[in-house]
Amino acid sequence: MPLPAALVRLTIILPRFSAPGQYLVAVTHDQNGNGVVAEGNTTANANGEQEEVSVELDLRSAKAGAYFLSTTHEQDQASYYYPLQIK
Repeated sequence: MPLPAALVRLTIILPRFSAPGQYLVAVTHDQNGNGVVAEGNTTANANGEQEEVSVELDLRSAKAGAYFLSTTHEQDQASYYYPLQIK
């Protein structure tokens, strides 16, 4: 999923059976959550049988390269990481 180094608005469809509630969405340098480039809090919304989140992230300071996009639910604190490219 390539994103520009810009101010972006993302809508993310969460994995099946994801819980409703508050989520932290972050762009990090690695899968351990180190080197946070941008982050934002958002509330999951039901869209049919799916939960999705929409968040604005400021990626203007990010250099082109490989990163990770993470979603973390407020209650279980388990983070899910997805590969991300910034152009």
